[in-house]
Amino acid sequence: MKVHYFQRYQKAEDVHTSNTILLLSRLYHYSPNKFFYFLRNILPDNANTTLEFAIQETTPEGSILDAIIMQPSFKIAIETKLAGNFTGLQLKRHISVFKNEDYKILLTIDPKPMEQSKKEKLNENLKKYNQKEGLNIIHTHITFDEIINILNEIIDDIRDYEFIEILDDYQEYCHYSNLIRSEVNHMIIRTVNDTLDNNIELNLYTDDFSKNYHIQTYLGLYKEKAVRAIGKIETIAIIHRDGDSLIIENEYGETTDEMKKSAREALNVFNKTKLRFYFVKRFFVTDFKKKSARGLQGSKNFNLCDVLELDELPDTETIAEKLQTKEW
Repeated sequence: MKVHYFQRYQKAEDVHTSNTILLLSRLYHYSPNKFFYFLRNILPDNANTTLEFAIQETTPEGSILDAIIMQPSFKIAIETKLAGNFTGLQLKRHISVFKNEDYKILLTIDPKPMEQSKKEKLNENLKKYNQKEGLNIIHTHITFDEIINILNEIIDDIRDYEFIEILDDYQEYCHYSNLIRSEVNHMIIRTVNDTLDNNIELNLYTDDFSKNYHIQTYLGLYKEKAVRAIGKIETIAIIHRDGDSLIIENEYGETTDEMKKSAREALNVFNKTKLRFYFVKRFFVTDFKKKSARGLQGSKNFNLCDVLELDELPDTETIAEKLQTKEW
């Protein structure tokens, strides 16, 4: 029987919050460095969550210390909703929890991105409150999807195998509780760097066969701060070259003769004997730029309907064209 880390069978918002806090607590105890990396992804760019070192620090009384190690304080107030029904009065009461912290963060969590009009109204009210009280409370919104995406970026599938099981169970819990929407409109992006031309030519992406994977509909290829190509996934398979023969384990879809030919060529080009293959019908070139300073580490998942602000997705070539007008 599989052991679950996160409780099921309850739908209350406080259960979803508790499970999310439990996930982050486990992350902190597993690796404080990875926990603070997660925080840096959800806090404003100018928020400093790292230790600072100072030599020969002068105190207000005029004495000189040999050294000081310090860390700015911060407090994150979390409010979870399942239908975007955040009220100004409720949030106003919540922010009374802040005291003298250097960084005061109001974090709202929901299965969906917050509507722009609602976000603007909340931030405008927060701005007025800050001016009146002389505070600097910052609001940021995150979805359950984004929590998982950020953690997938910073967790290594091989070295962090102890935490992978926990993260997988949290993702399963989110699916069970309908906190993550259908993946039919989702694109997972993977870093390719020097192999980009080969990937596009052969219409495939390869990965270590021992890693965990989650099926998405679209695959994006990332290089140098942008998604450079996108394709619709048709087949996922582990392929092992044994002499002149190929041993194929289909995980999703079926492997065609054309795919086998491409896989054989890829194994030769990459000088490998066994890989997991993601085959697409065709990669379309795009330029979906990453605007933040940090480069992508690992993978990232996007709901394309949210990115393109569409209720229904067009064909893949049109998606590639429209992504060139967007940033992330």
